[in-house]
Amino acid sequence: MAGNWNGGGKPNFPKTPFVETLLDDRKLRLSAPPISGSKQRPQLSVAVVGGNPRINVYTNLEGDKDNGRISAKMDLFAWGQLLEMIEHVVANPETSRLQMANKRPMEQNEQSHGGKREPIHESTSVVGRDKDGKIYIAVLAADNDRPKVIFHFGAQYYHTIVYRDAPQNFMEDRFVSELAAKAWVKSMRAAVMQILTDKAAEKGAAKAAKKEAEGGGGGGGNSGGGRSGGGYNKGGASGGKSFDDDAGFGGSSSGIDSFDDDLLPL
Repeated sequence: MAGNWNGGGKPNFPKTPFVETLLDDRKLRLSAPPISGSKQRPQLSVAVVGGNPRINVYTNLEGDKDNGRISAKMDLFAWGQLLEMIEHVVANPETSRLQMANKRPMEQNEQSHGGKREPIHESTSVVGRDKDGKIYIAVLAADNDRPKVIFHFGAQYYHTIVYRDAPQNFMEDRFVSELAAKAWVKSMRAAVMQILTDKAAEKGAAKAAKKEAEGGGGGGGNSGGGRSGGGYNKGGASGGKSFDDDAGFGGSSSGIDSFDDDLLPL
């Protein structure tokens, strides 16, 4: 169903009702100590929006822009690269930091520089290992005035890990962080893929039912085969309570942009 177009050159697609998935389980979220001036802990969650994965950081800082949300919008391939980045940092202690720029296409109503319609840099995903050896992830807004929050992978409150032969001694933070990071990657990879697979099956079944209701039709090529790249999707959202977002897109690009080491409080 086609959407109406607004004056800014962007289609107004009808919003799809929110459908809860396993990604909405609050136990799957990462948290960090409250930002100065806030009583609530920042949170990081994963969502699937318009058929594309994304990470949402909620700063929970009163008065912060965009209701305190900073997003890393990705397509499936970029999401896979991000998970591989975490695994690489875990497996290679000498690697202190990797990062990925998250960009989006320029809107028709946005000002271009020199006539070029360059992608807009929205955020940067950072994964690394701090001086104590603990693994972390962060999503930094392109706006340097926004809060910069790092989320460490660490021990769970109700599930401590010790050595069997020395149960009185807690396992080193570095090793626990590596275990937690690997567990998070495996859990998020499986959850996101399951949601995307279910959505694809639902979409295919709906198309088949519509075709059957219309009396079938002749053969022909794949009507979606002519589309390329990470175009906008009209699908609904699932995970992370981000159902009111714009449709997702494959606008992430890997690589290292300019980044100041002092941006993160390590």
